[in-house]
Amino acid sequence: MADDYPSIQDLPPKELNGYLIDPDLQKLIKEGLEKAAETYFRDFAHKPMPAGFTELLEYEQAFGAYVLTQNPYADLGHISRPTIPVDTDTETRWVRKSGVLRDFTAIGPLLGDMPIPAGDVVPFTFEAWDGLLETASTTDPGPGSKTNEDGLPSNHTEIYNHRVVKFVRFRYTVNDRRQNGDKQVAYLLCLFSGGDH
Repeated sequence: MADDYPSIQDLPPKELNGYLIDPDLQKLIKEGLEKAAETYFRDFAHKPMPAGFTELLEYEQAFGAYVLTQNPYADLGHISRPTIPVDTDTETRWVRKSGVLRDFTAIGPLLGDMPIPAGDVVPFTFEAWDGLLETASTTDPGPGSKTNEDGLPSNHTEIYNHRVVKFVRFRYTVNDRRQNGDKQVAYLLCLFSGGDH
């Protein structure tokens, strides 16, 4: 894990929704994650556990929670989510993959001496704030500011054309949005792109 992100074991006790998180509990959770990961790779994936995988589990919990809570249609209690495949190579009716690198994963990535192929162009339009500018050499500084140097909000937008080499589409259902018993199909798209224009 990057130095900017402490391990869960290194975090001090803190308040979370009124409860004090104890360091011993943090250690117990970390050990449980490690055992679960070892069991998964030994019994299901039949592969050695990649280096840094337990740290990835800590990060992915925060990442997954952040993504799921971004849903603009309904609160989490009214969403039927897809079952996540155990094997990273598996697809289901509700979890599909596409793109020129669809069959490559973090467990079996594209080799470093192989060129990254061109992908589908997907424009990302965003409001331009000085406090949220990024460059190729910028490290993750944490939260930014939605104001410009003059203290005013952005009055223009920019477009970054991502060349997407892999799509992962998750289908889910929004329940009772308009009325009780109502079900609406929706999708969460995960796009992977290099840093080139």
